[in-house]
Amino acid sequence: MLSTNNPSISAKYKFYRNKITHLRESLKENYYRSKFENCRNDVKKSWKVINEIITTKTKKSQVGTETYNTDLNNQNHCEELNNHFSKIGKNISSKIDPPPATFDDFFIESFPNLCVFPPTSADEIRLIASLKCKTTSNSYDVPAKFFKISASSLSSWLSEFFNKCMAAGKFPNLLKIEQITPIPKILPPKSPNDYRPISILPTLSKVFEKVIYSRLYSFVTSNSILSPQQYGFRTNHY
Repeated sequence: MLSTNNPSISAKYKFYRNKITHLRESLKENYYRSKFENCRNDVKKSWKVINEIITTKTKKSQVGTETYNTDLNNQNHCEELNNHFSKIGKNISSKIDPPPATFDDFFIESFPNLCVFPPTSADEIRLIASLKCKTTSNSYDVPAKFFKISASSLSSWLSEFFNKCMAAGKFPNLLKIEQITPIPKILPPKSPNDYRPISILPTLSKVFEKVIYSRLYSFVTSNSILSPQQYGFRTNHY
């Protein structure tokens, strides 16, 4: 802020300040208009632009007098976080009043039962495993990159394994274990509530999840089960 008693200088300062502000806002508007034009038919990219506009930087919390043990190598601290994360869903849901309607009320009409999942094939597993995958994986898991490289060799075995899981309606408990990484939401964290749990499933479970998802999504769309007003988590539905 300019501090001066000279009216002429003050007037010039306000003139150029307003001119620069207007120019900056005009350039910003043109920039985002161009980005929206480039992703006109892509809802996912459009939302990325929207989030880019509305996202604000998280303010760092001031260090208070209250301290909290943030050593994740401390067994007691890890047990406390694990206990907190395992109960948080139940604690939150217990405080929510029962809804006036159930999910059945949003189904359009009756639909056939899905008794058996269609079997998968080596080609489908090869396609899923060859898709772009993140490098993040469970510390005790086979790296995702291994499945990507070995997709052609493992696809036949994996398809047989997944088909047996779907036929029996069971999945190995060891492959259901997630690795939870607590990420601080504010710095410094002062309680377990100040952490966000990030869960990482075994890579094999992620591949099986895609197999199940493709069948469930095909079933609900082919039988028009979901309401047209259901937009979340639906591909090309807007």
